[in-house]
Amino acid sequence: MAIVTIIVDGLAAAADGAVAALRQSGHDVATVGTALAIAALMTRPPDVVVLHGPMSLPDGLMALEVLRARAGLDDLAGVLVSTGPTAEQIARGGRCGAWRVIDRDDYGPGTLVAAVEGLTRAS
Repeated sequence: MAIVTIIVDGLAAAADGAVAALRQSGHDVATVGTALAIAALMTRPPDVVVLHGPMSLPDGLMALEVLRARAGLDDLAGVLVSTGPTAEQIARGGRCGAWRVIDRDDYGPGTLVAAVEGLTRAS
């Protein structure tokens, strides 16, 4: 299964349901805060990174661009959980490496598991 790193902006407890669901599906999951994200990705490169937290979509995309550039992971698949993404933001997300954007209104642990498994099958 996939190595998944969930980057949380704020409380790590907010991602607990996602972590449990991904682990139950057999994925190797680590959760890190935004301050430690680059070091974590360089130490143990994941198959998929999930940006999960109260950050806005533009902030999340910027974070993903920086993480991919600084960690030297140009092909890193990203999933961004955001509120109300527009078509323009989703297109920008694709250019930044967010291969999947999940609207918070449609989000649940099962949705995230399906996104991660879809990305790992596609790669």
